[in-house]
Amino acid sequence: MKLIKLLSAASLSIAGVSAGGPSAPPAASTRPQLSITIRDGNFTDFDGLEPTITWENSQQLPNEVDFRYGIDLSARTTNLASLPRRIWGRASRRFAADRYSLSTRLDMDVQRMDRVDFQIDAADEDNDLKLTMFGSAAASLKRFATSPRVSHVEFTKGFDNDGNRITINPRYNVNYDHMDVVMTYDADDTLITVTASKDDQEVTISQQL
Repeated sequence: MKLIKLLSAASLSIAGVSAGGPSAPPAASTRPQLSITIRDGNFTDFDGLEPTITWENSQQLPNEVDFRYGIDLSARTTNLASLPRRIWGRASRRFAADRYSLSTRLDMDVQRMDRVDFQIDAADEDNDLKLTMFGSAAASLKRFATSPRVSHVEFTKGFDNDGNRITINPRYNVNYDHMDVVMTYDADDTLITVTASKDDQEVTISQQL
């Protein structure tokens, strides 16, 4: 399948090695999970329910790359072509004595197999810094490397201050050309969240009783 080939390419890119190395045996399959969502906010009857069966598994690839993958299946349809909803896979690896981490996740809507959504996460644990990037690309090996389009980018920088936690999270939505910053201050049982952009500012204070 297209996504499997693309996931393999992403996994090898993180591993930095060819596929010729030894691989560990696959992990045992996890039990399927059943989740139910409400479609379009319709609570009037059972037609608004969207029961979904989720199955996932994991495997250790060469160069200590963790590979997780799964599929979401519709529990209502009797049409085999409409049964699979979404397939996904995530390849992750840690570097430099677990200081740095990098992971790539690919998602494909089985009913719309012309596009692959991706998420890239990178972190520097020593500096308490994280990067997250979302986007999409054509579901073709020939076009995948040349057609990615980033839709959202954000950084999170954390600080510890006398036992309290401070984070600064600038975010940029490429599609809407919108930027804002989320700042949090977590002190004991009180969390203060400030969301600020050039057009709006919002302050939320929550306290655990």
